[in-house]
Amino acid sequence: MLSVGENTGDLASSFREVSKIYHTALLEHLDMLTTVGTAIAMGTTFAMVIVLGLSVITSVLKMTSSMQI
Repeated sequence: MLSVGENTGDLASSFREVSKIYHTALLEHLDMLTTVGTAIAMGTTFAMVIVLGLSVITSVLKMTSSMQI
């Protein structure tokens, strides 16, 4: 694309076109990275909440089973 711009003597518009192409590609990659990062963060948070909840429940169950009435 730059070669064509150089041959026609219109490098400025060729650089603008190349810039638009790379800008669009960069936005797509950042969008994907943000989506994946968000999914990983939510999954990790969910797993930590589950582990914390299970540890509280098992602690309560162990404590109540050891109590003598």
